[in-house]
Amino acid sequence: MLGPRRYAVSSEITSPGRPPPLPVIVSQHPTGQNLREIGPVLLFRGRQGERWRLSALFILRGETEPQDLEVEGIRLPVPPRFIGRLPGRTAWRFDFAVARTGEDQRISYGLQGEDERWRFTVPALDQPPRLAYASCNGCEDETVFSSSGMRRNSLWADLLRQHRRQPFHILLMGGDQVYADGVWQAHPALAEWWGLPTRRKADVPFDESMAGATVRFYTDLYTGLWRQAEVAAVLASTPSIMMWDDHDIFDGYGSHPDAIRNTPVYQGVFAVARRHFALFQLGSNLDDLPDNVWGRGLGNFTQGFVCDGLGILSLDLRSEREPKSVLGARTWADLPVWLDRFAGCRHLLVMSSVPVAFPSLRWMERLINLLPGQARYEDDLRDQWVSPAHRDQHRRLLGHLGDHAVGRDCRVAVLSGEVHLAHAGVMRTRGHTLWQLTSSGIVHPPPPPAWTSMLERLAGWTTELPGRVSVEFPPLPGHDTRFLAMRNFLSLEVGADGALGVRWNTDGRPGAQLVTG
Repeated sequence: MLGPRRYAVSSEITSPGRPPPLPVIVSQHPTGQNLREIGPVLLFRGRQGERWRLSALFILRGETEPQDLEVEGIRLPVPPRFIGRLPGRTAWRFDFAVARTGEDQRISYGLQGEDERWRFTVPALDQPPRLAYASCNGCEDETVFSSSGMRRNSLWADLLRQHRRQPFHILLMGGDQVYADGVWQAHPALAEWWGLPTRRKADVPFDESMAGATVRFYTDLYTGLWRQAEVAAVLASTPSIMMWDDHDIFDGYGSHPDAIRNTPVYQGVFAVARRHFALFQLGSNLDDLPDNVWGRGLGNFTQGFVCDGLGILSLDLRSEREPKSVLGARTWADLPVWLDRFAGCRHLLVMSSVPVAFPSLRWMERLINLLPGQARYEDDLRDQWVSPAHRDQHRRLLGHLGDHAVGRDCRVAVLSGEVHLAHAGVMRTRGHTLWQLTSSGIVHPPPPPAWTSMLERLAGWTTELPGRVSVEFPPLPGHDTRFLAMRNFLSLEVGADGALGVRWNTDGRPGAQLVTG
């Protein structure tokens, strides 16, 4: 038994505007499964030479420090790092790196003194990783599952079965990992504020009782989802790269009018959501973000990774969002610099929470309220890259991606979710083809047939954009439709010939598979 250790609190989940509490002293005791609230949650930190860098997040009840982590192939136990306190809980992280060999390795790990062990797979040297991609892990009203007889986590169970047959090396989670829309019911004052006329919203402070209720809401939301059996099993065995979207904050964050967006309550809730995203989805605190967060100096969570000829750029489309802007000026200035870091990569996967290629929404935004029961999709339309409000920035992004594809002779594919449908888009520019691969959602039910039918009609012709970019939406292989209205997740693998193999895994019905050229 090791002696007690002292850990200073480097960042706390506290009410916005309040100073952090004094450092605490926590003593090490046998952790025991009864103290583990959630974890491990494996997080991918990138490749460093011949080493595969990972972190493992644990949330424990109380203030007991966990035992060291034992990782197969690492001689010394890995000590825990205290990263924050939550209501009735403490958050801990273990950072480690595994040496890669000429073959895939299945690595076991677990806490000292405990029998339970988890396993993950490290790819062979010079082999690009096998990937899964998922989004929309929830919905606005979870009672839909019990009322419809739909099994909430059936696709998580399918992902886990596939992972056990042929392990994924990385899980990409593209947004809406949690649905936090209920935050406005977490405290009577929050509900009252949301119902106020816009002109009165700015006069309400984000007081201590609101802040405390908001912290408890996000903490309980994450712990409740992260410990569901199928989700927990995947998160413990597949290192993740996660990026948020609006529902990780609350529905439509950033797209609301400035008179609402710039109020103390709106920004106070955002600040709490941001701290919880950093802790639960990045395994970090805000003043010590990992080095794979390239946007940390700009106030956003954009992440980048280079893995054996495969680049992954995960764009943060929420932190800087405004009604008429998706990314801030400094981020736009840094985007070409970030893209240059992928020089030498044969493939670049760009995670964009909303699709870059999607049917034009100009008329749909005008017509949506005429469809019975469809007004709730209005925020989703306004959030899209192809919304008229974002036309200039949409073209600017396409220009940067096209320049990278042409200048670096690199295959580019955009991975997206959010729209609750599976689809593919083809963007052609200057002799190069960029792919849009949309998978949504792993839990969220598909939209009603009227919505899908309208999209099918809008996607029936080629769109020409400035900058010599044409966009079209081919039917998915094996189907006579362009959109699959069924829950789904993606599996992706770079073949020996360098082509990217893509499969939409769907909910109990035939999916689709294609190879991008």
